[in-house]
Amino acid sequence: LTIGGSSFSFDASSSITSAGTVAFDNLTVTDPGTYDVTGSTVVNGGSLTFTTPVANLGADLYVDGATLDITSNQSFSFTSLVIYFGNLSGAGSGDLAVTGSMNWNGGTITGFGTLSIGSQASLSVGGYTSTETLDGVTLDNAGTGTLTAFSISSGLALQNGAGIDNQPGGSLTFVTSTLISSDSSHTFFKNEGTLIQAGPATSEVEIDPAFTQTSTGSTLVQTGALFL
Repeated sequence: LTIGGSSFSFDASSSITSAGTVAFDNLTVTDPGTYDVTGSTVVNGGSLTFTTPVANLGADLYVDGATLDITSNQSFSFTSLVIYFGNLSGAGSGDLAVTGSMNWNGGTITGFGTLSIGSQASLSVGGYTSTETLDGVTLDNAGTGTLTAFSISSGLALQNGAGIDNQPGGSLTFVTSTLISSDSSHTFFKNEGTLIQAGPATSEVEIDPAFTQTSTGSTLVQTGALFL
């Protein structure tokens, strides 16, 4: 089901229920009704705001050049999560969990407590001349993660106390020059797993938030330079 058009609207009695894919295509709309999708939700351009609790966003969520705003304090688990120059916003302390794969290229995640990458999951951040922003959210990585940027001036930005916890058994690998920046709030980077600088010989990685490493953590600078 694909819903598009600038004049489209929902009312409080509306209901969307699907085991397939529901796509919102280049429209700005508020949905105060019932939304229960077990397949996939796609928000492609424009913005979608849910003003009442969402029963289910589906196993897969794709936000492409759009804003998805969930105004209820809820937690969600996804098999796959893709954010491509998009914004995903929650209401406060709900959590996000990814059990399969997450690909994030540009945009902001805010309004959630944690973003958890499971032990069997993969995380790919970056790949374009863009910045990905964690605003007040902690990224808990227990899976296999890669961070890619095109220069030391772009990468992952931590704001408003956001943090990264590379958990025991988890790995984060820098494959190019990358910046993890801080807005000077209480941002942090905690390494309990494996942190690898594996970019080209000319690559530089800079981690600006407060850095700590526990007894289970290791940092491998295989090439290039790493600045803490």
